[in-house]
Amino acid sequence: MIQVAVIDDDRQERESLLSCLRRYEKETGVSLAITEFSQGEAFLEGYRPQYDVVFLDICMDGMNGLRVAKKLRELDEEVFLIFVTNMANMAIKGYRYDALDYFVKPVNYYDLKMRMERVRKSRKDDTPSLFVPYNGAKKLLNLKDICYIEVNGHQLVYHLHETSYETRGKTIARLEEELAGYGFFRCNSCYLVNLRYCKEIVNHMVSVGSNQISISRSRYKPFLDALARYAVGEKGEKE
Repeated sequence: MIQVAVIDDDRQERESLLSCLRRYEKETGVSLAITEFSQGEAFLEGYRPQYDVVFLDICMDGMNGLRVAKKLRELDEEVFLIFVTNMANMAIKGYRYDALDYFVKPVNYYDLKMRMERVRKSRKDDTPSLFVPYNGAKKLLNLKDICYIEVNGHQLVYHLHETSYETRGKTIARLEEELAGYGFFRCNSCYLVNLRYCKEIVNHMVSVGSNQISISRSRYKPFLDALARYAVGEKGEKE
């Protein structure tokens, strides 16, 4: 799955780009998780390095695209950045922020397809994955796309950014063993969280994306230790 962010203050232009992305998804079979923003400020607020590619309008009200790009590069050096603009000369200025490419509006589907293929082929293919049974078949989930895994009765629910998959089969204890070393931690008997998405901890509750999940008393200290080790390791990899 490719994580995509679309930032444009013009709703019609966003819809045009989203239509091209959905067509690309349908024609190629490549799964896209698309999040749209009407303001650069909203995109940057609480930013986590979860996206593979960002489509960014340059001329926006409030924080313009170049300022957003500058801040984005301070937070995430690896995400692919593609500018979308009415003025090519403005997009050229964006290359100082290591942009992959740019579009001149209106977006042409075949131009987008070419750029998405570059993203797909250039992104790291060594992301660990997990096959889960779903609707009589096997669904391949990239571990970095899973926010947390929940026990619901006899089912396991894999929560991604905008969707979830409910399955039977493995126990959460078995998954805890399999995902050891991949940045997951079991914060209580029912939840296995991806440390990548843990934002803050308040009163034995951890914010995982937009969800609040409790940390059991016995796991609180080990959880803090695991989160600290993960943060140090993540920083070391970037350096």
